[in-house]
Amino acid sequence: MDWILASNSPRRKELLASSFSCASADVEEVNVDFHPQPEIVAQNNAQKKAEHVTDLYPKAYVIGADTIVTLEGKIFYKPKDLLEAKHMLQQLAG
Repeated sequence: MDWILASNSPRRKELLASSFSCASADVEEVNVDFHPQPEIVAQNNAQKKAEHVTDLYPKAYVIGADTIVTLEGKIFYKPKDLLEAKHMLQQLAG
């Protein structure tokens, strides 16, 4: 039986590439802006991804994952460019 990571995250792929296959989970994610608990959104998105990939590969073990970065109630979205990424990292440092 195969193990499949339901994620497109380059970092997760790098960490698990030697042991896992990866499959894109083309699902509509829950928008964190409309939910008061980002950790619940991440759990729901990870489950949706895993369920979608399980439907594609019913004989495989599937791991679903999602990440939402927050600091003191502020949500950090994927940066649009290098400058925004640098600014975000400065805020998150320490």
